[in-house]
Amino acid sequence: MTYAQIAIAVDADDAVQTRLEICRDIALATRAAVIGIAAASPPPPAFGVEFSGGSSADLLVAYREATEVDLMQAHSAFALHLTGPDIISRWISAHGDPTAFCIRQARFADLVVLGCRNSRAPYQAPDPAEVLIASGRPVLMVPPTVPRSPVGEHALIAWRDGKEARRAVSAALPLLRLSRGVTIAAICSGDEDRQSLDEELAELPEYLARHGVAAGVVQDRLMHDTVGLHLLQEAASRGCGLIVAGGYGHPRLQEWMLGGVTRDLMRESSVCLLLSH
Repeated sequence: MTYAQIAIAVDADDAVQTRLEICRDIALATRAAVIGIAAASPPPPAFGVEFSGGSSADLLVAYREATEVDLMQAHSAFALHLTGPDIISRWISAHGDPTAFCIRQARFADLVVLGCRNSRAPYQAPDPAEVLIASGRPVLMVPPTVPRSPVGEHALIAWRDGKEARRAVSAALPLLRLSRGVTIAAICSGDEDRQSLDEELAELPEYLARHGVAAGVVQDRLMHDTVGLHLLQEAASRGCGLIVAGGYGHPRLQEWMLGGVTRDLMRESSVCLLLSH
């Protein structure tokens, strides 16, 4: 597997520079084409707050003009980092719901690059949890600042068998091949079948080796509520630039609720996360 096409969600936030630089690194390393995606919509009106500039129609015009400025800034940032003779790219933007627009436009992407902990979501940037769960595509969550690139550094695979983790490992193969080392961290809560887990931990390195990836294994027995923290500590101790994990979530009252480990990783990680649901 390789990445032929990458989609990146772009907005006017200062942290987008890190995201664009990482996307460029991946695109150049894998020779992937890049689609830049941006959308923005006005926030809902604040009840009880009067607009000093005139009528509600004037307020809508002002919101639309501000949105247009944001989209222009996003396009400029994208053009600065991801256009040129060494990379194939295209840009698409719209006024509307950023999350829905991102999910739709990323439908043929091998990887979707998103901002993690983006304060502009959900009106000026996609909701990363919603894109993870609803897009059907693997996502690379990029924190506002990162100590290392996910390209060419050590990678940590957070392994707990399930369709989410299997898809994440498969989707990460192009980056894992570029890594200077890969560690499989198997987290045991005490409920797993130990024999089954031992078989998985023997087979997974063999599978990765067939794809040109050499991986070692560490195994720890932890309580569930400490798993996310432990994974982050393990990644930090190894100087990782990437964590690969299943992205877990379920629908609740018309919105997606993330699983505890996934939520902790997205909330606390300073390392890029490749997640798949």
